[in-house]
Amino acid sequence: MFSLKNKTVFLTGSTGGIGKEIALQMSSLGAKMILTGTNKEKLEDLSNKLSNENDYIVSNLNNNQNIENLSKELIERGYSIDILINNAGITNDNLFLRMKEDEWTSVLNINLNSTVLLTQKIIKGMIKRKSGRILFITSIIGHSGNPGQSNYSASKA
Repeated sequence: MFSLKNKTVFLTGSTGGIGKEIALQMSSLGAKMILTGTNKEKLEDLSNKLSNENDYIVSNLNNNQNIENLSKELIERGYSIDILINNAGITNDNLFLRMKEDEWTSVLNINLNSTVLLTQKIIKGMIKRKSGRILFITSIIGHSGNPGQSNYSASKA
């Protein structure tokens, strides 16, 4: 097994099923975890379960200003991110013919646009340090699709 000691991991979508497991596994490998999500209570609970040093920031990645604020807060707290894991994702299912614009855009904003914008912010430090890793969590639905999930499928493809 390898070690992530002295590495700082920033994980979006930390409190869902996949996010929790990623946080637990990365922490068990020695990583300092910086968690983010929309639910403070769930973030606190997960933070208390991690074996290593960690922190959390409550944030909704649904618009550019929130992403900018999150990026600034990471800088203010003095974090240098070694590994970014873009895990945040939502669904808002409806048949394509009935899908409203906000059902389409809400999913694309969180699942796709936020990952690009946040990665642009985080990657600057990685480039300066000539070191870093970025992971994007996707879904089989991005490959094969599901009825009522054209927005989710497009965002994960």
